[in-house]
Amino acid sequence: MKTLTELYKEQHEANLVSLKINEQIRARKSEIVVQCESSSIGDGCGQGHKIKDLVYIQTYWYTPPRGCTGGDYWNMGEGRFTCPTCGCINRLYNRPDIEEKKPMFKEVVKYYKN
Repeated sequence: MKTLTELYKEQHEANLVSLKINEQIRARKSEIVVQCESSSIGDGCGQGHKIKDLVYIQTYWYTPPRGCTGGDYWNMGEGRFTCPTCGCINRLYNRPDIEEKKPMFKEVVKYYKN
């Protein structure tokens, strides 16, 4: 039978292996190529870019106070990115597979719109 110390050591080693695997998964996901597409904001060029090279823009919109007790607050909106090739703003509201990879983008920027 293993001692408690040995079990803790095995657990620690397993955690290190798990962290290393998660880093590899993250690195692979950040290599996924996203196409610049046309949307209501503008015409895309169709060029592909790796997620790790793009800046994710998280939009927010404002809700003003209502009545005597209702407070104002900000609502999280859709994600976007600007194409580095043509400058087109790409909306991600209809691309949940890309939106879920938000942490893999080079940077996440907050954009507040009244």
